[in-house]
Amino acid sequence: MGQRRSKVSHTRELGFIICLALTILLAAIGLIGPGGYLEMKRAERELEALRARVAARERANRKLMGAVRALETDPHAVERQAREQGYARPGELVQEVTPPPSSQAKPPAPR
Repeated sequence: MGQRRSKVSHTRELGFIICLALTILLAAIGLIGPGGYLEMKRAERELEALRARVAARERANRKLMGAVRALETDPHAVERQAREQGYARPGELVQEVTPPPSSQAKPPAPR
């Protein structure tokens, strides 16, 4: 009778070990497998980066749309933009001032 119990015990232990191995295997597949936890986290990081890029572009678009509206309605904005691009009113003289060349070489050290 003692021997029969040990056979049942070994079968039960073997079943437990198989269940444990399958659980570990399924957990590993869920963690690193296709569509697993790590891939999901990577996709979430990528999504957040894309959302940040979209938000930055939306801010830039709002700024540009404000500038367009200003050019459509504000004569001072039109004149400022034209002057930044080098235009002048009829009869005005435009003088271009070039900055002096920057001296890259160091002056000689005193002796």
